[in-house]
Parts: sequence; structure tokens; C-alpha cells
Amino acid sequence: MNKRVITYNQVIGFHSYPDAPPSCIYLSARHRHVFVIRCKFEVSDNNREIEIYTMQKKLESTLQNEFGSPCEFGSYSCEDIAQWLLNRFSSMNEVEVLEDDFGGAAIQR
Repeated sequence: MNKRVITYNQVIGFHSYPDAPPSCIYLSARHRHVFVIRCKFEVSDNNREIEIYTMQKKLESTLQNEFGSPCEFGSYSCEDIAQWLLNRFSSMNEVEVLEDDFGGAAIQR
């Protein structure tokens, strides 16, 4: 049986897509999103060795320490942000980063 704790954060941030295709060239300029970040952390029992609210605060703090508030992600894509988070949290098994909760990326370890 696999057990996971799921966190949910909303982070205001800016990024750009410098190599945007012609049909979406407007994305090459810096633009704002509410990034919705859902993370899954594997746990071994039902007593939550990872507390959800504590981890949500830690995720927010980690992002703000690296990217500021609001987050300035530069040319990072949703995939880049997800990979960055996976590299910093060894207990994280999966992360989704969505733009305005409409679409984005998911990466599993």
C-alpha cells in the first residue's frame, strides 16, 4: 500500500517563455500567474510523519527565499519549477505546477 500526504499551495509569480512559438508569441514577455503547486510526499504510517500545514509553509518559504515574493521565475517553465522542487525535497514523490489552475506540468520521481 502506498501512502502519501498531499500539499496545495498558490504562489503568485512571473515568468516568460522566450522561445514561444509564433502562435503564442505574447508568452515571450514577462507575465503573471497564480501558480498552483500540488505535491505528494510518501509516508509510511497513518500518523502523518509529514504535517500538511507545516510542509505547505516550508514549500512557500523555500520558493520565496529563492525567487522572492511575488516569485520571479525568469524563464522557468512549469516543468522547471517542478524539477527544482523535486531536487530540494527528497521525500517529495510527485509535483504538479499549474498556471492559474488551468494547465501545467507534473513530474514524478
